[in-house]
Amino acid sequence: MRRAAAGSLATMGVAAAVAATTAVPASAADQCLEIEVATACFESYGDTFALSDTQVDGLTPMLQWETDYGRSGEFVFSGSNTWEVRDYDLAERYNVNFRILLIDADGDVVDGTSWVGTPIGG
Repeated sequence: MRRAAAGSLATMGVAAAVAATTAVPASAADQCLEIEVATACFESYGDTFALSDTQVDGLTPMLQWETDYGRSGEFVFSGSNTWEVRDYDLAERYNVNFRILLIDADGDVVDGTSWVGTPIGG
C-alpha cells in the first residue's frame, strides 16, 4: 500500500486548496486524509465531505464513510471538478469515520487508507 497520512487541515496544508476550489466554507475541514494520489476532507459544520484526485494515473478515488450510529455511504470522484463535494445531514454529537479507496479501470480496489475518525458537530 502507498503511504497515507491523516491530520488536521492545518497540518495537511490543504485548507487554501479546498476553500479556493469548492463550495466548502473558508473555515475549512476538521479532518483530512491523504494518500499519494488523492485527498479527502470532512467538515463537521455542514457535514461536508470533499474528495480530490491529485494525479492522472488511471486510478479513481472513492470515499467511504460510516457513523457510530449506523449510517454509512460512499461516493466516487467523477473527474469533473478539482474537488468532488458532498453534503450530508448527519446527527450531531456522534463520530464519523472515513477512508479513501483507489479503484482501477476494472473496478477493483487496489489501494487505500485506514479509517480515520472525527466528531460530528455544528
